[in-house]
Amino acid sequence: MKAQIGPKFSCHSDFMDWVKAHPGKTLGEAVLQWQYLEQRKEDPQFRRNIAAHNMLSQYVRDFLADQEGASFKMALACWKRKRQLPTDDGFVRYAPEDLALLEA
Repeated sequence: MKAQIGPKFSCHSDFMDWVKAHPGKTLGEAVLQWQYLEQRKEDPQFRRNIAAHNMLSQYVRDFLADQEGASFKMALACWKRKRQLPTDDGFVRYAPEDLALLEA
């Protein structure tokens, strides 16, 4: 892929999902799909789907969307504290009151 696309190629989860769902596709088709997936990123309204098992990514996205001016470092600190707390279903989800975890 790097030979076809160049050094900017990265194998992100959307592309890997496409590859897994389309066995037998050609390298050319894969390059076109990767280019399409990259082009979507230019749309300011576009948000990648985050798999349910990737709780950290979803937590950080939700934290940063809700906490204006917050940093990734702050989101990660809250995540680390919140994941130590018990949950009903085993999933760690962002809530606005999580910012108080930084004060604890």
